[in-house]
Amino acid sequence: MLRKWVSKLAGFSARYPWAMLAASLVITAFAIWGLSGLPFYTSRKALFRADQETVQRLDQFLENFGAASDLIIALEGIPRPELEKFALELADALSGQPGIRNADPRIDLKFFMDHAYNMVPAEDLATAKKYIPELLQLPENPPDSVEDALDTAIEWFEDPPSLSLGGQDIASAKAAIDGIYFFLHEWQRWLEAPEPPTSIAWEGLLHQQPDTQALVAGNGFYSTRDGRMLFLFVSPESTSEAYEVIAPFIETVRSVTEQLREKWVADGKEAPIYGLTGNPAIVYEEFTSVQDDIKFTIITAAVLVLLLIIFVMRSLRRALVVFIPIGLGAVWGNAMLLFTVGHLNMITSAFTAILFGLGADYGIFVSSRILEELKNGLGLKDAIAKGAGAASTPVLTAGGASIMVFLALATVKFKGFSELGIVAACGVLAVVLAAFVALPALFAILKPKAQKDLLSDGVDKQGQSGTPMPKIASVILVTVALLIAGFGAYSGINLPVNYDVLALLPKESEAAHYSRLMTAESDFQSEVVIATANSTQEAAQLVEKFSKLDTIAKVQHICDLFPADAEHRAAEARKVGLEMSKSTLVTWLLDQKRIELPKDGGQRISGILDKVLDMIDDYQETAFSAGHTDLVDSLEKVRTSAKKIAQLLRADPDRVGIANQLFLDNLLEDAQILSKTIISWRDARPLAPADLSASLKNRFVGKDGKIAIYLFPTKSIYNVEFLDKMLGQIYEISPDATGFPTTHQVMSREAFESFMQGSGLAVAVALLFLLITLGSFGSFLIAALPLLIGGGWMLGVLAAAKIPLNYGNMIALPLLMALALDYGVWFAHRRKELVGLGPWQVIRVAGKPILLAALTTLAGLGAISFAKYRAISSLGFAVTVGLICCLACAMFIAPAVAQLLDRRRK
Repeated sequence: MLRKWVSKLAGFSARYPWAMLAASLVITAFAIWGLSGLPFYTSRKALFRADQETVQRLDQFLENFGAASDLIIALEGIPRPELEKFALELADALSGQPGIRNADPRIDLKFFMDHAYNMVPAEDLATAKKYIPELLQLPENPPDSVEDALDTAIEWFEDPPSLSLGGQDIASAKAAIDGIYFFLHEWQRWLEAPEPPTSIAWEGLLHQQPDTQALVAGNGFYSTRDGRMLFLFVSPESTSEAYEVIAPFIETVRSVTEQLREKWVADGKEAPIYGLTGNPAIVYEEFTSVQDDIKFTIITAAVLVLLLIIFVMRSLRRALVVFIPIGLGAVWGNAMLLFTVGHLNMITSAFTAILFGLGADYGIFVSSRILEELKNGLGLKDAIAKGAGAASTPVLTAGGASIMVFLALATVKFKGFSELGIVAACGVLAVVLAAFVALPALFAILKPKAQKDLLSDGVDKQGQSGTPMPKIASVILVTVALLIAGFGAYSGINLPVNYDVLALLPKESEAAHYSRLMTAESDFQSEVVIATANSTQEAAQLVEKFSKLDTIAKVQHICDLFPADAEHRAAEARKVGLEMSKSTLVTWLLDQKRIELPKDGGQRISGILDKVLDMIDDYQETAFSAGHTDLVDSLEKVRTSAKKIAQLLRADPDRVGIANQLFLDNLLEDAQILSKTIISWRDARPLAPADLSASLKNRFVGKDGKIAIYLFPTKSIYNVEFLDKMLGQIYEISPDATGFPTTHQVMSREAFESFMQGSGLAVAVALLFLLITLGSFGSFLIAALPLLIGGGWMLGVLAAAKIPLNYGNMIALPLLMALALDYGVWFAHRRKELVGLGPWQVIRVAGKPILLAALTTLAGLGAISFAKYRAISSLGFAVTVGLICCLACAMFIAPAVAQLLDRRRK
């Protein structure tokens, strides 16, 4: 019945070809107009279901805090001091640019210093309050000049006070000695350096506070562990991952960076190398590479398919008869998306190139049957009607099975795969429709001749060509093919899965390079897990727990600014600030513009140090007698450094004199900054989140007052075993944690589960549909076994080549089921029609359309195999391997199976 209706439809098209073609073109024009507004979703969120809890948590965070992932500018290639200057200038240049919320090259050290009373040990505040009045006062008759001060020091060390340990806090004494050693050791560093350092390394005083030490050592800049590369975090104003939002943001950042580099070069300074990474850069690279790939693959696939058809058919008219309906069907199929999923995403966008090859299959099968009827002597219109009707059974069977496979895929949870199922089903339906509507009309208009070509009948008039294979050879061939397929399927099921989205970017990806470098060489990553708390007190409790996790390299937070005893600390800080403001020594220091050493200052200081060495010897004896060996060891370090400084000052007074003065200049500058900061503590008070600087507030405080905590993993989040372990630990502490790693975990699980479910369902649906529609179990085996064996071979090849599964090629097996099943179906159908021929004779007739159909599909897949975006190219490669395997099975295994099932056919 269906064959009859198709024959009538094709006959109608043949009788009124111009009307049918005009109608097809009008529909195509409307479809193109509709497609002009079809959205292309670049966001990874487009691959998730909207009701997914993890996605909803991320959306809530974005609404409250802004972007969860910053764009990161990596700077390298010039000395560290110049890198810092460039980073600061770049941050200033980016601030205020449209689309940029904040540009942050470092922690706001000034803010932290101004409020350091919240972070230093509380007992240190009490100690400072006690000792400032005693130690930071000038004598009653202070020296009038540096020369007088040196003379006074020499006199004092002639008869220094003895060391008294009675009632002394040994820990405080050791801390004081260690402080003296730091000062001497740093002084020694300046004297020994070939080039004087640019700043005093105050981080040496913070060895008991490693996080603070790292910040001070790096001057607060975000950097690699070795300090050779800096990271500047740039936050976008918009939380959208849409390309039309991200593209201007990325381009603005790149333009401003390039302009600053050009300015530096024009000023005669070396400019750093830079690169962009972070989620915005990754999404931008994904979209631009996919856009380029879509243009390349569609155009390349169309050209390759057309040239292939022309070459094989040896007629431009016959090639156009097959090719034009493919293009029309592809447009119609995409237009159907307006009424189904309503958009394209990163996965579905590549299917049009594949559709060109698949659509050509149906056109080749239909046109070959029309040509066959023309050879049998029918007129053009009758040949079109009869040939299309004869081709309808295998084409509709194969097309219907492909649609069912894709609709089965549409049932999986992973939205990226389910939408591909809908897109592909619409595409197949459209090209099948075009094969029976537009192709007959074009055939009637162009009137291609039934001349001899590569599709010509391979059987002579007596039907004797095509020597049958010996039965034992068929048995061996099928048995070996099944064994190899079984082994391949087993190996394929155990293929490793690479969940790294960075591995899908182009090989030369800048974002992937710097993202991996950040993970390997710093405590930062481009993607972080984010926990939130309702208060700073709750946040502090979470931070304490997170800091103990072995999966977390760094916990970035503001909790140290909000200690539980903030009121007490502020009160103590006010007292310290008041005492500091009363200090006569501090007042004198703040009045100095420069303390200039006399010409013989180095020699005089070395003399003072000689006396210091004698004093230390006495102190060591006293400490040893009292049993305080730890003090003896600390004093020995001081003694060694003081002796070395004295030697340096005598050995080369001219060279070290310059370094000596520079050290003193830096010491005075830093002492003045520190003194002013501590004096400002007279107004100290407990902080509230609203008091934070703008950069800290933007990053750590949400619109509703919640506090954010950023957790940087120790390893790559694309290692799913590590990711599962890390998030398992984090969720035990904070079940509402969010960020890209949390959605990536869901995506990796859903993708793999959907791959397993989709592959199994695709095979089951394809086999069931073929069993029902082919009408006999023998025809079913002939059509299905090449498909199953070819799929097993494909998996075996991927396993042998050690090609892992990824988000792109996971879908290869279901896609292969839909693309390759028409080969076996066509052979099984032709075997039924050519009742006078044996299987190996039938393949001589049916094999050439099958070969051309496979080659056109491979042309489309070959195009996407060369895509830059490796998710697309890996899919193209995997399905190309599968199609070659299925083609070989259709050409050799199907006839062998048919021979074993029916030895009586001639």
